[in-house]
Amino acid sequence: MRKQVRFLLVLLAILLAGSSGCGEPKGQLSGKIYDDTTKELVTGSVVVTLTGETSITVTNGQYQFTDVPAGEKTLMIQAEGYKTYTASVHIKADQTITKDVHLVQGTDSPGLVFSIAEALVPGVTSFPTGTNDSTTCAEVNYPYYVAKYQVTYELWKRIYDWAASDDRGVGQYHFQNAGQMGGSREPGPKTDQHPVTTINWRDAMVWCNALTEYYNDQNTTNLACVYTYEGQIVRDSRDENVSVCDNVIAENANGFRLPTSMEWELAGRFRGNDSTNTVDGFSNPYFTKGNSASGATGSYTDADATDAVGWHSDNSGDSTHPVGEKEANTLGIYDMSGNVWEWCFASNPGPLGTYRVMRGGSWFNASNYQRIGYMQNTYPQNAHGYNGFRPVRTKS
Repeated sequence: MRKQVRFLLVLLAILLAGSSGCGEPKGQLSGKIYDDTTKELVTGSVVVTLTGETSITVTNGQYQFTDVPAGEKTLMIQAEGYKTYTASVHIKADQTITKDVHLVQGTDSPGLVFSIAEALVPGVTSFPTGTNDSTTCAEVNYPYYVAKYQVTYELWKRIYDWAASDDRGVGQYHFQNAGQMGGSREPGPKTDQHPVTTINWRDAMVWCNALTEYYNDQNTTNLACVYTYEGQIVRDSRDENVSVCDNVIAENANGFRLPTSMEWELAGRFRGNDSTNTVDGFSNPYFTKGNSASGATGSYTDADATDAVGWHSDNSGDSTHPVGEKEANTLGIYDMSGNVWEWCFASNPGPLGTYRVMRGGSWFNASNYQRIGYMQNTYPQNAHGYNGFRPVRTKS
């Protein structure tokens, strides 16, 4: 009898352990599909596709995806007699997202096949800088786009595989580091929606050129690569190409690139007409105080305000997290503070060579590193589980 009881207890423990939810976080997406003119449900055959999921065909004007890994996805809906519908959708863990769609009658015209979610940062005449807001910057007086999310491993790998393929011949890319899914103190489950890590400054810079060429390849556009050396596009971040990488010319081009340090800070501080936790002397637009995380309603010492917008050593569980799980700042940009440090193009002199600037703090660091006015210097060859990036591009 005792053996039977012991067996049942062991079996119960195994079952409970198996249901503890150790898998990747998942959510749901559903909605209705309407004709934009008649406002009635489209009841013909409709093909609905979500990034990473099996395409489904519906005929009742409603669609649903369950158990979808959290992260940024692209929803595409196609039906005969209608233009193809595409939109970015952010799936959040343990939440059901409802997205109704209105299809426009007609046929597709040439457009973007590949894109990334971006926010437009307006140029300003001046804005405060530094952790104590004691200086001002007047050099970012032009509009530019900033990626809303840190580069995920999924996006990194998609461009990496295309660029590094032997099929590209003389246009083939080479990288010093292959990148990893996020980072943590101890090994643990990650998804491709974690930010890419363990890539150095040279990798990130060269990858931006690859992203530009991939964007053109997919969309038949003509964005120009930003980083060149002696008139040639830089496509190699390996150690044997250090002299080229560290002396690239940042052309005044419209392709993807790393932000300058001041572009990064403006994107992190810009608050529009929201005067919450802003610097005195500036209005319309207002700017978040430099001792605060991006978009936070209080300084970095306000735990609730800081935790709402960023992952740091006190709340991260010693690991990166899928991008976009925290609140966005006023411009709709996620994780500007925390999760992973972000490489900038800016440089500073160091005792053993030239530093490159990193911004935003990470899961590994305390919350004071998330201050929007804080700047960190590190060497361009450093690649760690808390280093990542997000691209920007100048508005044409």
